[in-house]
Amino acid sequence: MINTLRRLRFSAILALFVIMLSLTLIVFALENFTKEEVLKEYLVDYSLTQVGDAEDLKELHDEHQTNCKAGALEHNVAFRDGNKTIECSKVLSSTREAYPRILIKEFFFKEVYEKQFPCTFLQCLTQKETMTIIISREGHYFLNNIKTFLVIGTLIIALLVAVLSETVSAGLKSIGMPLFLVGGGYALSYFYPLSGFLVKDPTLDAIKTSQTLLRPILIASFIMGTIGLIMVIVGLITKFKNKKIE
Repeated sequence: MINTLRRLRFSAILALFVIMLSLTLIVFALENFTKEEVLKEYLVDYSLTQVGDAEDLKELHDEHQTNCKAGALEHNVAFRDGNKTIECSKVLSSTREAYPRILIKEFFFKEVYEKQFPCTFLQCLTQKETMTIIISREGHYFLNNIKTFLVIGTLIIALLVAVLSETVSAGLKSIGMPLFLVGGGYALSYFYPLSGFLVKDPTLDAIKTSQTLLRPILIASFIMGTIGLIMVIVGLITKFKNKKIE
């Protein structure tokens, strides 16, 4: 009975270790993805795929340049249910081809990224209407703040796994296998994204989105998977040697 309870306790801690490893990697990935410049380029590219050649936006460039050259300091642009303004300095320094990107950055991106939410990060994630907090400045700050706590928590749980393992070889395998599976899994997902099969939304390039998200942790995932594999191999060799000595 006692041995069964010990095994259950160890299994629970091992499962928690796997969850913490996975969560830590994805939080690091999301934190990088939600940096202002990274997310801005992604959302602009995505938005442009929705508006086609953006000829209507390019035509606005000619109109805005004419008014700005006439002495205006800013220009009003109809956006959603109201008007937005763009500084003439940005209009005059832009080209016709680049103008759609500038308008999307000035209006759509700022609206998404600087949005204020009436709930905490975790509360917002549970509601469909406020899930976009994950791609906001507020969401980025939250992810950035919890990174250190996740790393510390993962290390503490890894130490518990090592202490509760009956032998050195078992400890190496118990820690190494999750490192190999989680790290290797993330690295493999970058080159062979499952999102391409799971996400059927024709307006979203699921493979590009997945790779953009995973790219910042690709090297870390590969190193983690390699270290895990080495630990498993060393654990197996150690177990084999100990058996021969006995």
